[in-house]
Amino acid sequence: MFLTCLSEIAPEYKPKLKWFDISYSGNFCGPMGMNPLGVFKDYVDIYTRVLRLMLQRLENPWEIKNPNQDALSDRWIGWLSERFYAFFIFANNLSVYEVPIAFLEEAKKKGLGLF
Repeated sequence: MFLTCLSEIAPEYKPKLKWFDISYSGNFCGPMGMNPLGVFKDYVDIYTRVLRLMLQRLENPWEIKNPNQDALSDRWIGWLSERFYAFFIFANNLSVYEVPIAFLEEAKKKGLGLF
């Protein structure tokens, strides 16, 4: 449903949707990146429009289809946003620079003035 709605809301992404078929071994941290405000607004705009369309079409979006996955069923909106954020970066050919959290913790311990 998500991919169908995404291709309708943002047809320019349709040729790139095969990204979801590949085996992605990275972490999905969701929209935790630091972006220019315009990029973040674009991400949020598309994602909320897709969710709105999905919610109009789904009969009961909170129904648990697989009782073994009830831990995920109540946070599907967040789960999808994590995957869409990574796709959004890919689809828009955005540059990414990852900073290890351990580095940030070490900087904090050393009092480097980042916090």
